[in-house]
Amino acid sequence: MKKLLLKSVLLILTAISFVACCKCPTGNPQNTITELEAEEMRALFIDNHYGYINEGLSSNFPGAQTDYTHITFELEDLKKYIYEMEQTAKNENYSNLGLRIYLAAALNEENVPNTTLFMRTVGTPDSTDFPVPIRFDTIGQIPQGLVYNKGHVGGNPPL
Repeated sequence: MKKLLLKSVLLILTAISFVACCKCPTGNPQNTITELEAEEMRALFIDNHYGYINEGLSSNFPGAQTDYTHITFELEDLKKYIYEMEQTAKNENYSNLGLRIYLAAALNEENVPNTTLFMRTVGTPDSTDFPVPIRFDTIGQIPQGLVYNKGHVGGNPPL
């Protein structure tokens, strides 16, 4: 009986210490938008930018397919990328981390450029004094960081 009680207490203490040490984010993220706002933004893109992109593709690359409207990344893979970048930032003494997403183009199998994006982690060296609040658009990228790409493209309207 004492062994069972001791094992139970040890298991509970282990669980409590794990939860106490976990740096899991809590609460809702900032800067989210509603589903309606997202759909309105997508419609604005399709009604404007998307048409011009496809017009340029078809005039410069006869027979080109329509461009993409979205890129999907696997959540688990994205978490791994973020974890690796947090470790790199920690090892290289960077803080105030952000994720910068670049619009880009990549050539498809027919050598036609299609929309893509890539991500880079940005941050400030720990020795840097940045004014508060921090403007993430002015922070430089972490030179030792990985560049993330290879999402799944697709989504011709009306998706």
